[in-house]
Amino acid sequence: MATIGERIRQLRSSQGFTQARLAEVLHVSKSTVSKWESNTNLPQAMELKNMSSLFHVRSDYLLGLSNQLAAGSAGGDKKLAALTAYFQQLEREESKQRCLDFVISQLNEQETAKMQAELLQKTLDEPKVHLPDVKIIVDADAALQELDK
Repeated sequence: MATIGERIRQLRSSQGFTQARLAEVLHVSKSTVSKWESNTNLPQAMELKNMSSLFHVRSDYLLGLSNQLAAGSAGGDKKLAALTAYFQQLEREESKQRCLDFVISQLNEQETAKMQAELLQKTLDEPKVHLPDVKIIVDADAALQELDK
């Protein structure tokens, strides 16, 4: 099994954090992160908890005691964890709001497309209504007399 230092380095790198940025997020020094990654020092319990939360992994995975990232983890969980980490790196509230607005607009487009597809399918599935042939008989003389009035 991998060591805690290897796990921290791998998770940090895979989610785009530098040692300096991770140190800033966890309120520790860059040299502290470096010591963790070189297995010179171990993180305190609260630091482990914060890293587990930040990287969306189980604490026992971070400690190198398990290879299971998270309960029921799958490829989608990794993408979600990466997306969450990227979102958390945004410093400006306007940037965060634009991200949220984009996600909401994508969900709205998706829902609209589903509704349109359902409506189209319903229209195609409905029985066709056949109108009977209608013959229109026009009395030309009467029509002309009405126009002359």
